Amino acid sequence: MKNISLRDLKIDTHEINDIEKIVYNFENNSALLDINLISQLKDKQISDLFLKIKFLHGNLSEKQLVSDRIKSLVYNIGRLRAAVVTSNKKEGFMIVDKFLKEGNMEIRKMISQNKSFYDEINELSKLYRNLSSKIIKIKRNASFIAQLDEFSHKSFLKDLRKTYNHQRVLLYNAGNYFVEFSRKAL
Repeated sequence: MKNISLRDLKIDTHEINDIEKIVYNFENNSALLDINLISQLKDKQISDLFLKIKFLHGNLSEKQLVSDRIKSLVYNIGRLRAAVVTSNKKEGFMIVDKFLKEGNMEIRKMISQNKSFYDEINELSKLYRNLSSKIIKIKRNASFIAQLDEFSHKSFLKDLRKTYNHQRVLLYNAGNYFVEFSRKAL
């Protein structure tokens, strides 16, 4: 991964995709997740896959919190840098302490949540493949298959992967700046 300037890092944090919006748009436009279709098919395996997918979609809102925490981290890196320039050790210590020890704001926790985001995307990919193949076997309708392709789960997963990678790069760069300024502040 390449290092980016602190200024570019701040700009990039505002360009990260909104995961909840991605999920909402997909759920409202996908033929694959049409509750009427699922109930018409009356297949237990399809219903189970549908429920697992909906559960994972609910978990994705936590991953939006990671994006929000990254924004907070980058903002506080700017404050940490200012504390270094002004030799304000108390302010520097408070910021460092917040991101090393404070529950949800811990950098380690953000990294672990980002890794679980990756695992959830892979799990969703498997579930969508299974669900679509089972539905297509039951419902051999050309217009339905065309509708599946139009609002494909593949583009949805691609958007999620792009967001995951964006989070990962931001965490990497923010972590480097955090370590650099923490050493100077303490």
